[in-house]
Amino acid sequence: MFYLTGLWNAALPSSAKVAPPEPLTAPPAPISAPVVFTTGTFPNQIAFDGTNVWITNRYSDNVSVLRATDGYHVMTPTVGMDPIGIAFDGANMWAVSSTDGNLYVLQIGDGALVMTATDGVRPQAIASDGTYMWVTSDTPSQAADGLVRLHKISDGRPPPIGFACQFTPVNSPTAVAFDSTNKNMWVTSGNTNIATAYRTSDGCQVMTTTVGLAPLGIAFDSVNQNMWVTNAGGNNVSVLRASDGYHVMTPTVGTYPSGIVFDGTNMWVTNVLSNSVSVLRASDGALVNTVSVGTGPFGIAFDGTHIWVANSYDNTVSQITLTFRTLLPALIR
Repeated sequence: MFYLTGLWNAALPSSAKVAPPEPLTAPPAPISAPVVFTTGTFPNQIAFDGTNVWITNRYSDNVSVLRATDGYHVMTPTVGMDPIGIAFDGANMWAVSSTDGNLYVLQIGDGALVMTATDGVRPQAIASDGTYMWVTSDTPSQAADGLVRLHKISDGRPPPIGFACQFTPVNSPTAVAFDSTNKNMWVTSGNTNIATAYRTSDGCQVMTTTVGLAPLGIAFDSVNQNMWVTNAGGNNVSVLRASDGYHVMTPTVGTYPSGIVFDGTNMWVTNVLSNSVSVLRASDGALVNTVSVGTGPFGIAFDGTHIWVANSYDNTVSQITLTFRTLLPALIR
């Protein structure tokens, strides 16, 4: 069993008491019981705009917008066919419609359509680097000619001529996430079991790192500076150092992990076939808690107070309130 050391040799006031050392398996993180809200059919991905959470309903061709504080239904903007990915650019919400190949940019205040950007064949995941929206696309056969396309946030257009590496082939791209420290965009490849970092200034490849079997989700831990990749085929998570791709650890989670999000202390991983969310301490990968949610949890987001989970198979979202983060060794006076 692992214990923190060093504190025991420190000179302490006679009145001080030292808390028991913390084991690698952390005590359960206190959270509220999940609150469930109804969405459209097959909710998939979730994004937060600072006030509301936006959930793509894949088989309803719309987006459910719920007030983050209490889950109140605000509106349901219509988008294109088969919406999957969704991301906030700091002003507007971008919804990816896979079947019609378009990106629908919506005002967050009223859901009105700002513009429609054409992407291509089967756009899937989307993320913002502050200047461009990065969108992964693949073919119906999941072939090797998948693409990562860029759309300028201001007008939806592709990068100008001369922007290097703007159309980079990726074998079955599945997820995308921005490393805000090193200014790289990371893309996972479901068929080749790799994660690739691209420089956002010119779109060129920086590094490629092997991960686990069938990577499906990715998120950046801005505190410990790691990329976390969910491996759906391995029931674990690959943790990579963002600066150089070094493999840090591989924590085990539930069955068919998919979505992942960072809350500032812990990583939250949806387990599609376990109907649960694994909560892992980001500093060392220790399991903090396992939270039961709805059926087929897929997408996940954090609004600063709550974790939101899209339960794809029962057409709901679960709202989990964090009461406080983790228990750390401390002096008890």
